[in-house]
Amino acid sequence: LFDVGIVGDIGKGELLRRVNKVYTGAHIGMERVFHLRGRRVVAEPVAAASPVLIDLDGELAGCLPAVFEMAPGAVRVRV
Repeated sequence: LFDVGIVGDIGKGELLRRVNKVYTGAHIGMERVFHLRGRRVVAEPVAAASPVLIDLDGELAGCLPAVFEMAPGAVRVRV
C-alpha cells in the first residue's frame, strides 16, 4: 500500500519548523497532518491558482494532478 501524508493549510514558518518531523515519522498525529493508505491514489489540486508540487520520498516528482497505482509483484525484495 501507499503511505500518503497530507499537510493541511499551514504557514511557511510552521512548515519549516515541522519538515524534519516528516522524515522521522514524528508528524503522524500532529494537527493538520493526515495519514492515509491505499493501493490507488488520485491526487488533484483544490484550486488551479498555483501548482501543487509532489514530493515522493524526498524527491520532487512533478505537479498535481497525478494518479499512482501499486503493481503487485513488480518489485522483488530479498531479506
